Amino acid sequence: MKQKIELLNSEGPILTMKKRIQYELKFEQVKETMLVDEQLLVDFLMGRTELKTPDGRVWRYTDFSSGMKPKQSDLEEFIGKKLNIIL
Repeated sequence: MKQKIELLNSEGPILTMKKRIQYELKFEQVKETMLVDEQLLVDFLMGRTELKTPDGRVWRYTDFSSGMKPKQSDLEEFIGKKLNIIL
């Protein structure tokens, strides 16, 4: 099972995630990390919530094109459950 996945990529990683007891999101461009639980992660991926980095940048996963996102099957494998979303 994968332990790391790129959630957004455009000519290089933008947002990566490592699997731990919680999920660690790493905002590559600003070199900041955030720990989220599974529910917050799923809400973020489904567009029900946004994430705000300590530097004030707001992230909405649904604002990014599908070409920047991983295949849904790869994301489901990484999280370990089926997601009822279309990426």
